[in-house]
Amino acid sequence: MTNATPWTASYPPTLRWDSEIPLRPVDQILDDAVARWPDHVAIDFMGRRFSYAELAQLVARAAKGLQALGVGPGVHVGLYLANTPHYMISFFAVLKAGGVVVTLGEMTAHSAAVTQQLRGAGQLSEVAFDARHVAFANLIDNDGAYTRHDIGDPRDALAVLQYTGGTTGLPKGAMLTHGNLSAANQQYWLTSTQGGANLQEGAERFLCVLPPFHIYALTVNMLFGLRLGAEVIQHVRFDPKAALADISGQKVSIFCGVPTMFTALISDPDTPKHDLRSLHSLVSAGEALPARIYRAWKEATNVEIFDGIGSAEMFHVYITGRPGDVKEGSLGKLVEGYTYR
Repeated sequence: MTNATPWTASYPPTLRWDSEIPLRPVDQILDDAVARWPDHVAIDFMGRRFSYAELAQLVARAAKGLQALGVGPGVHVGLYLANTPHYMISFFAVLKAGGVVVTLGEMTAHSAAVTQQLRGAGQLSEVAFDARHVAFANLIDNDGAYTRHDIGDPRDALAVLQYTGGTTGLPKGAMLTHGNLSAANQQYWLTSTQGGANLQEGAERFLCVLPPFHIYALTVNMLFGLRLGAEVIQHVRFDPKAALADISGQKVSIFCGVPTMFTALISDPDTPKHDLRSLHSLVSAGEALPARIYRAWKEATNVEIFDGIGSAEMFHVYITGRPGDVKEGSLGKLVEGYTYR
């Protein structure tokens, strides 16, 4: 009999390809974290810290404010925000209000083409200078008692329109359901824990410098960070010296970046001055990681960088390396639950 999953022969003995992957509303990831770690720090932004309980309160108030503006089932809400607490609050507020998040950003590739697509679909409105604008402070000026909506089957309930990078053509809005994103969240957990990563729930610190509208940052830094009950340290932009200062000063344990970021960090003349020993998980994606950069980081930190490949259409990573099983020049093995032909 032919083995339908021959790649599993090379999996670590603790890892199962057919592990259960429960599906749920994406915003339940936040709800579960709040229930387990209400007093833990969820976000650290420029020295301002938000606990999980405070984050949940802000999300509820933003959800009610959005509903007052007409957001509900079937309404698409574009997020054109930088990597600040406003993004995370707004993302979950749109979902709790019953809407669909449309990820946008000032660094979106082919932004003019994306704008044209949205306008052609009737999803953009012209705003004159005298039009009414709502400040965020006014949006959340309420008691947070929003109306809850049942999403039905997570496999069918649209959560995010995620625009692709446009590297092989014009960007397209990938339709990601609550089931897609919650499955990806569980797959990260399985790949990490069954693969041998020593992750401590409620104790990790993520340094988040990737743009939040990118699928990589959305699924790893934000959703998986919350799944772990981690403290997410947000930087508006990637700056090597600022990143190094926070890694050493705040004892960052997990850093997810792209090869150019890893190159900039390890090549910075100030790097030897910083203590990087708190790092135990490094993830690279976006493009192939040069072998020399992998070796330089391994020598400096004694930590492997897990390279991987994914896409917006596949709700990110589907091939990745695992602890103790990283080979230079290889992207790793198929993630649990995926098949290939």
